[in-house]
Amino acid sequence: MTTAARLRAFVAVAETGSVRAAAQRLVVTESAVSAAIAALTREVGVPLVEREGRGLRLTLSGRTFADYARTILGLHEEALSAARGEMDPERGGFGWRR
Repeated sequence: MTTAARLRAFVAVAETGSVRAAAQRLVVTESAVSAAIAALTREVGVPLVEREGRGLRLTLSGRTFADYARTILGLHEEALSAARGEMDPERGGFGWRR
């Protein structure tokens, strides 16, 4: 799973509060979402989520990380659009068209 896919899975868990709902939103398996969260937790080195009843909630570190993850994913989409020439500088984009 790519870093972007892991971040998307994490943000989906942050927004839905559960692995099941995140998996449904992303159209992936629950185990893929769980693996993404586990991989990010290992990479970051601190717990990002904790169990709350049947769902999950973000830790303080997880909430901070989620904000950055959203920013990273937004920038990633902008970069892809710019590289593909889809952004119009006259409308505030960074790319250019021929």
